Amino acid sequence: MFNWGFIGSGAICYNTSKQMLKSGKHKVSCVWSRTYEHACEFANSVGARACETLEELLNDKSIDGIYIGTPHSSHYKYAKMALERGIPVLCEKVFTLSYESSFNLLKIAKEHNTYICEAMWTWFSPSALKVKSWIKDNKIGRPKLMKSNFCVPNFFRRKERVYKKEYGGGSLLDLGIYPIAYAYNLFGYPDKIEATARMKNGVDLECNAKLIYNTGLVCELRSAIDRLGTCSTTIIGEEGRIKVPAPMHCSRKAHLKGKEKIKYHDSYPFGLYENEFTLVAEEIKQEKKESMYVPFKSTLDVMKIIEEIKKKIGLSYDEANSL
Repeated sequence: MFNWGFIGSGAICYNTSKQMLKSGKHKVSCVWSRTYEHACEFANSVGARACETLEELLNDKSIDGIYIGTPHSSHYKYAKMALERGIPVLCEKVFTLSYESSFNLLKIAKEHNTYICEAMWTWFSPSALKVKSWIKDNKIGRPKLMKSNFCVPNFFRRKERVYKKEYGGGSLLDLGIYPIAYAYNLFGYPDKIEATARMKNGVDLECNAKLIYNTGLVCELRSAIDRLGTCSTTIIGEEGRIKVPAPMHCSRKAHLKGKEKIKYHDSYPFGLYENEFTLVAEEIKQEKKESMYVPFKSTLDVMKIIEEIKKKIGLSYDEANSL
């Protein structure tokens, strides 16, 4: 049994705990939220203890690791506090608001010889890993085009934070990071980056990016928080194509049509959150300090891509409260 301390009590915390508890491999021991009432509600739903202060949670000797499921703008602060106490961390995407703060956070993890990992389905998803193996095995020949779309307005119903700059709102950090991470995981760092956006009140409602490679490959990536799209990913090669059906960020399926025809569906019983938490827990138990699924370099490279896109579209965040 792996004992987690939860920082946060919002929808993402409810969703992750719901899946992982089904496996019988995990327990939420304690939870802290900015609002004690919310912490109590969440704690009661998962059989945990609500903490009145963050210090109380961080000093709890029963926890094996901490999960951070708060708005982007607070990730750095909470992760830093845990790492400085030698507590392993699984931190929700987007890791931090900038490349600089991500670099600093990973530096702190190394200084304290403590495990930290970015929580994102794409890195751990069996179907995404299967797609990567198809590309590596040349199943569709040389890749020429990747089109990945994640546009889901209803995904953010009643979540006002995604429209607020002070919380790191906008499509890029909440949705765009998924197709970016998917493309990077398959093809590595691009040789050129182009991007445009539709902005409102300093927040990108829609972002269109192109990752361009010297091989001739172009990855066209689109995200939006106020428009609906296909929410799928297609990779076209010289000898075939791969389709990842909606929802692309957590799809449990992948279809290959090329030299062979293969329909893949993962058989993980409890869902991708549980898969992610279990793999991370295993790495922590093995006393690893860096995840083999999400190496530090991968987190930093994706943040560097995001940083370049931010510059192209004129997007910036005030990190005074998080650094």
